[in-house]
Amino acid sequence: YFVAHGALEYVLSRYSDNPFVSIGKRNYFGELEFLNDGKNGNAGRLFTCKALRDSELLWLTKSDLYKLLEIYEDDVIALFNSAGVRLAKVLEVKQKMEKEFSRKKQR
Repeated sequence: YFVAHGALEYVLSRYSDNPFVSIGKRNYFGELEFLNDGKNGNAGRLFTCKALRDSELLWLTKSDLYKLLEIYEDDVIALFNSAGVRLAKVLEVKQKMEKEFSRKKQR
């Protein structure tokens, strides 16, 4: 999904939807699920996003992606390469927040 306008947060649904990363216009999410398409044992979403206010999201189908690759191959490859870097950072923050909320819950 691409955020056309609005604001969203990645939330920890296991911990009362506590937010850990905010995103807005010109950001995107869901690329891993899009590419994985339920394969390789992926049983569900990696993240949950929640809108902070009215937002407009655009989505890309696989056929759209193939059309874009034909026309803008270098740009699409660059987008997914940068997505890998961004995803690693988000995962790191998520893991830190999960540990923190787990510790608070044990108290």
